[in-house]
Amino acid sequence: MAEIERCAKERGAFLIQLQAVADDAHERFYGRLGYKNALNFVLKCKML
Repeated sequence: MAEIERCAKERGAFLIQLQAVADDAHERFYGRLGYKNALNFVLKCKML
């Protein structure tokens, strides 16, 4: 993740968005890296 963040920043990015499963393991993993839940974003999906 650090390498991805470094490369993105070098290319002018100011934000990284990712999608993760809403469970404790992912919350801990990404939380330790400084990622927080976006309060203004909802992922919509429809099962076909």
